Amino acid sequence: MNRKRWQRAYGDAPRDFHRRLADTLAGLEEHKSQPPAQPPKGRVRRGLVLLAAVLTLLAGGALAANHLEIFHILTYSSTPILPLEGAEDMAVTGLGAVENHLVRVSVEEAVFDGQMVLLRLRFTPQDSEHYALLDEFLQDTIGDDYILERVQVDSDAMMLRVLGRKDGKQILGYSVIAEPVGQRWALGCEVEAQEQEDGSIDYWIQGYAAIPPEAQALDLEITPRVSLNGTWIELDPMVIQVPRAGEIKHAKLTPIGQPLERFSIIAAGIDYTPVAGKLTVAYNYQPLPTGEEMGISLRLYDENGNEVNTGSGGSERIDGIEYWQLEIQSLDPLPASLWIEAKVIGGPPLGRIQCQVTPVDEPVLTAPEPQSYGFG
Repeated sequence: MNRKRWQRAYGDAPRDFHRRLADTLAGLEEHKSQPPAQPPKGRVRRGLVLLAAVLTLLAGGALAANHLEIFHILTYSSTPILPLEGAEDMAVTGLGAVENHLVRVSVEEAVFDGQMVLLRLRFTPQDSEHYALLDEFLQDTIGDDYILERVQVDSDAMMLRVLGRKDGKQILGYSVIAEPVGQRWALGCEVEAQEQEDGSIDYWIQGYAAIPPEAQALDLEITPRVSLNGTWIELDPMVIQVPRAGEIKHAKLTPIGQPLERFSIIAAGIDYTPVAGKLTVAYNYQPLPTGEEMGISLRLYDENGNEVNTGSGGSERIDGIEYWQLEIQSLDPLPASLWIEAKVIGGPPLGRIQCQVTPVDEPVLTAPEPQSYGFG
């Protein structure tokens, strides 16, 4: 599990806890492999078990040839979720900016497909000769300009701590509080950041939001902030409106054959747009008395046994029924069937169930709303 997915799994803890956890995980990652692994993403969710599944692409989808930078948070990994052809036309640009004496923060791009929200912001220091932006918890690499200290975590691991910059510039931390106006994120949100050549920071946010079917846009309140010498300074909040774009399509997954010995599917469905899809499964699962305290995860396979590209997943138990939601590669055209695999976390697979795939007009399942919060 990587740094940002640790933050996602454990919810919205205080910032100093994030920093200590980031330091420790950075050292563990450094100890485990050189060079560092592919940069992670992060999501804040409370009351959910969240997992990352790294899977191969499903063959056959028509994928967009030219991606705007807005889709980087989906596509940056070695096994990306690739938007379909036409997704790039759904993005809007130039949605607003705020600034103070330290930074200027602009909303460069945004996409809302009716369920997923993607944002790309840019932090630019006002005085790049004296200040530099850095958040080693979010950024996947730290440049040679920084003074680093190696600290022994335990007998098996080291961590890196940033002490300052070689050129004497003061370090500015940065963060964003973003939430749909009047509601919470439906499934939490992820963030990622990358330093640009000019010293600015591109900052991505990915989340899910639910609005009434008749609503044509999503209102978001965005509050950037920066830290200097341990003190956080909030900039003025921005309220932006992101128009709904694209069409949400739905498919029903009907189990074929017998359920597994300890796992059965009650209902399952896929909701997808040109940007990405979402698999929702309601199921019954009987864990063993010991050894399966973490529960199970679900994976998706095509007709040929290839894993379908997925992102993060989360489960919620309501009235004795487990609900699982998983980000997936959009499937267009839809295959005739898919396989859902149940796997014990940290243990073996329980098996796979083949499901017939049928297009439908409405969502098959709407999972209960979890207790999730905006990222800050």
